[in-house]
Amino acid sequence: MLTRRHVLLLAPLGGAAACAEDPAVAEPASTTLSATLTSDTTSATTTATPSTTTTTPVPAPTAKTTAARPPATLEALRDELSALSRRYGVDLGVAASETGSRRSFAWGADTTIETASIAKANILATLLLQLQDRGDRISSRQLAVASQMIRLSDHESAWTLFREIGLDDGMDRANRRFGMKATQAFDYSWGLTRTTARDQLRFVTALDTAGTKSSPLTARSAEVLLELMEDVVPEQKWGISAAAHHGEEVCLKNGWLRRSTIGQRWIINSIGRIKGPSVDLRLAILSQKYSSQGQGIEVVEQAAALTRKHLAV
Repeated sequence: MLTRRHVLLLAPLGGAAACAEDPAVAEPASTTLSATLTSDTTSATTTATPSTTTTTPVPAPTAKTTAARPPATLEALRDELSALSRRYGVDLGVAASETGSRRSFAWGADTTIETASIAKANILATLLLQLQDRGDRISSRQLAVASQMIRLSDHESAWTLFREIGLDDGMDRANRRFGMKATQAFDYSWGLTRTTARDQLRFVTALDTAGTKSSPLTARSAEVLLELMEDVVPEQKWGISAAAHHGEEVCLKNGWLRRSTIGQRWIINSIGRIKGPSVDLRLAILSQKYSSQGQGIEVVEQAAALTRKHLAV
């Protein structure tokens, strides 16, 4: 079994810029993530109001009062996400499923948005599927490149593996097997792959159900990618991680890109899963048209927290 220790030994950090965007993908970002967050003045937090302590005696429970409170409605979640999208004037797509509650959710999930760097997870999954089909395992060289691509979001590493899988043709063939019906890759830029939140949830589900009839991937193949997604560098642990509680496992890949085609505004995406004793959540959030990178991260994290609040029980 591949362990994180193996991954770290194979892939030292090197000197890659964790938050830089690649001119080969689209316009380069002018600031790093930390600088953007420091300078951003938009504030829209979802901090919960602390509960107050009471000294009033609590009556003994009766059969009527011990009944479980019904979960929050998904209609309420739609209303809150719609209000969030309108407040910032952005396109927002959310798709999620939670195994414990057996509930799924989609809102704006068919809106087409460019992937930015979440495509890197797709590139590695395609490589792993191709190797699996040939009866091969990932080599130490490929694993080192993949670690740079996923953990640091390194663009040159992504180009190396994108060429190795056969560019857009290779990725499109794999995506059909992952059930991604609305995703289209392009040979001139993996980062401009067009996709939807619904398709990205299908992709995350294929990783999470690997080794079953529901997924073309073996458990061993998916483990390689999921361990890297769990170990992204600290400055890239934003996004769907905002929905996680202390001690829960978070595997994610984020994408961020400033685009001239939407008036130099930002695309901010986050996909992955959250697992713990009381949650098993698969989540994909795609969004665009933000005035700053920091604003986009803030909105995506609010959307993630709201989705967990309403979906998981």
